[in-house]
Amino acid sequence: MKTFIIYCYYKTSKFYKDWGEKGYSGTSKTIVFGSIALNLLTILTIVSFVIKIRIISIEIIPIVFILSWFFGCFYMRGIRYEDLEMKYYNESNSTIKGWIVFGYYFLSTILYALCLIYFN
Repeated sequence: MKTFIIYCYYKTSKFYKDWGEKGYSGTSKTIVFGSIALNLLTILTIVSFVIKIRIISIEIIPIVFILSWFFGCFYMRGIRYEDLEMKYYNESNSTIKGWIVFGYYFLSTILYALCLIYFN
């Protein structure tokens, strides 16, 4: 999982760097750990439905996002985009892997939205 998170950070940073954004590193961290927060909220929503206790409320959503971002920045503090760029310089199937990362972001958002619709 650690390798996948780091690779998602690399591909997202590469996308925003190629797009011309100056703060591509911070934007990438926010997107990566925002999707992880959505996954955590999805799990909490399903668990609260199964045990019939209302865990998810409007107040807990920003708390999960803030905690995810905080721990994400702590987790990624030693990882630099330039090092990852050298590591993945000649990777094969780069486009397909980029679409997989995009699919992960998209599906984590859709899955959380469907959980909110179905379980609430």
